[in-house]
Amino acid sequence: MFYFFFESRNSKNDPVVIWLTGGPGCSSELDLFYENGPFTIVKNMSLMWNEHGWDKVFNLLYVDQPTGTGFMCSSDRQNIRHNEEGFSNDLYDFLQVPCLKKWSV
Repeated sequence: MFYFFFESRNSKNDPVVIWLTGGPGCSSELDLFYENGPFTIVKNMSLMWNEHGWDKVFNLLYVDQPTGTGFMCSSDRQNIRHNEEGFSNDLYDFLQVPCLKKWSV
């Protein structure tokens, strides 16, 4: 799965928020850059700190899901999920990855 992770600007011990903007055609990057993420894209296409970014008080994990959304892709059509059970199983497997374990609550 494709994801972005941002540590809290306040403390690594702040709670973790998992942001799941999902569904075909809608990536979590939309919210990351235009709503609650640490950066916003300005007119000259550069990044600027978001004064109201949720990373001020949370560790943020943005996940593109299901497969085929945003940067989450696969060359194997069998990886495309068509129901909530498939989506949730993939997300559960993703959250079991050892590098993410330290952020679980």
